[in-house]
Amino acid sequence: MKYSVAGRVAFIAQWIAPVLVISFLFWGRGLLGAELGWLAVGGFIFGIPMMLLLYIAPVLTVFDRDVRPVASTRRSFATVSWMLWGALVLLGLTVLDQADGPTSSSAISLLTDGGISDEMSSFISVLAAVFAFIMWVATIVLAILGIVRSRRPDGMPAPRVGAEPSSGAVLDSMGAWLSSAGATCAACRLRTTEAAVTGVPS
Repeated sequence: MKYSVAGRVAFIAQWIAPVLVISFLFWGRGLLGAELGWLAVGGFIFGIPMMLLLYIAPVLTVFDRDVRPVASTRRSFATVSWMLWGALVLLGLTVLDQADGPTSSSAISLLTDGGISDEMSSFISVLAAVFAFIMWVATIVLAILGIVRSRRPDGMPAPRVGAEPSSGAVLDSMGAWLSSAGATCAACRLRTTEAAVTGVPS
């Protein structure tokens, strides 16, 4: 596996990002001026389990024999990981929260001074949540595929179906055919000679 800067950054970030993005999801809106509500309370209950779920794929990459020597994740895994983290950050920006009173605006609605309405923000947060779940599943699948690929036995590649024979193979076949034809002709001449000597037709 070839080394890449993006893979190296993702290899390091995958151990830090789960804590950061989940913390931002539940409490980051407060840093941006939005009101904290029941979502922040739920973070104390669901925050750690969600972090552990995000660590499944990074732990699996430890068993990828191609990843460990270069300390760099595979390119596809790095891409999907960044998309997952970005989706969770977007979810933290767009999710609505509520305390004892009415629903409070999302962080992105406050940052845009109402340019993005709460209805649009809520719609975006649903899309971000669905997309984040899909990317989370994809990271696990790619990590498992990487393990399988790294444990594939080394050897000669399988021949391609319908591949044209090489010139060496063609020459070998022609040589074998000529040798066989020469042996057949020699046998015919021998029988002809014997028939001429004995007077018995071949």
